[in-house]
Amino acid sequence: VLAEEMSRTGLPGQEYKLAPLQRRGGPSFLIYYSPAFLRQLTPQHAKDGLRLLAEHHIEEGMGALVHYTRDQNPWASQKRTPELMTILLSYGSHAKVVLPELEKLAHYFEKEEQDFPPKLMLEKATSVRDTIRAIEASTEAPPLRKLGETK
Repeated sequence: VLAEEMSRTGLPGQEYKLAPLQRRGGPSFLIYYSPAFLRQLTPQHAKDGLRLLAEHHIEEGMGALVHYTRDQNPWASQKRTPELMTILLSYGSHAKVVLPELEKLAHYFEKEEQDFPPKLMLEKATSVRDTIRAIEASTEAPPLRKLGETK
């Protein structure tokens, strides 16, 4: 998948002479180890990237959302966390696969996060727990796609 993605130019009909595509498709879209990739972005850009993955129901986006929520810059994270949880809810019942990680995340926010105001820690934990309940009750199951899949 990596070789194929790296050989795409992102322009229809264009290809590199030394790396012709085995199958057509596009545009190129590569996420290299998404948690590390997302940490390099500003909070708004990371959120936009995660929203893009969710809009296309990219399966790997669910884990990336949980990891980013845990590792996000703490500054104003009490505002971003509910937004990130709303994005996760768009995966519907498929998000049940990340429930164990969400339980750990809620515990971390409530009891373990360092150098963050306790009231705001509790706000984040509550947001995650509300999301857990919503996912458990969800019956929607939009079709998922994996990175690298073509339509």
